Amino acid sequence: PFAARGALRAALPAWLLWGGARDLLRHCRQPIFGVTTPQMYLKLAGCWTGGHEENVRFQSINVNHGPGPSRWWAVGARHAPRLRALVRREFGVDVYSRESEGNWWPDARWLRARGVPVRTGLQRAGDVVVLRGGTLHWVRALGPAAVATSWNFGRFDEAQFAESLERYDINNALTPR
Repeated sequence: PFAARGALRAALPAWLLWGGARDLLRHCRQPIFGVTTPQMYLKLAGCWTGGHEENVRFQSINVNHGPGPSRWWAVGARHAPRLRALVRREFGVDVYSRESEGNWWPDARWLRARGVPVRTGLQRAGDVVVLRGGTLHWVRALGPAAVATSWNFGRFDEAQFAESLERYDINNALTPR
């Protein structure tokens, strides 16, 4: 893993790097794997990551090392509240709850039919996907296998703080006391 980190640092522009001068998360007191430092994933064909929003609405950097591609689906942050409300109303599930987040797989046609725009794309070996904080997304490896590295990145701006605090409040409201 350390060699991979060195290779990533050498290959990527400074604005994408974890813990750099432009990353708000560099101020965390300790490393958090997959958040403040890269985390690697190995997915065989058909393996998926269910629908979720990134950690406290920080941006997500995702590098596909190959050999296989992955298909991504995403609902932008401004449409996420509509998706959440639809799923709550029609299925009684809160996509932000601890039990549900990462465990659901939305049907893009179902969402589009209800006015929720869904973007999709193919991430091939060497491609980097950067997601804005608050983007709901889900991913499927197409095979034969896909190795990916991901981490979060915090912007130094008022919007980042507001988005993170809003998700913090949602998490607290969903946590039983």
